[in-house]
Amino acid sequence: MLTHKLTTDDGVDLIAVEAGNPSGAPIVFVTGLAQTWHTYSRLLTDSALAHYRLIAFNPRGHGASSGGLASMGADGLPVLLPDSLYSTDDPVE
Repeated sequence: MLTHKLTTDDGVDLIAVEAGNPSGAPIVFVTGLAQTWHTYSRLLTDSALAHYRLIAFNPRGHGASSGGLASMGADGLPVLLPDSLYSTDDPVE
């Protein structure tokens, strides 16, 4: 399993993990409130999914990701969707 740190346009560091086949069709696991990528750890290591590119990340302010929702008003909410679309093609180790 690879761990990546991705920096968003507004300087927030998101932690993402990637498993499975890097050339496979991607499946992105998005957590709910107060959860981290660990929620999906069993799926990320499931041999039945090994032919997919499996990606999970910690949202802002969760786990090792920085930032948080406390400082964001309604104007900041549109930033959340682009966070989930960041590529893990360029890992920072």
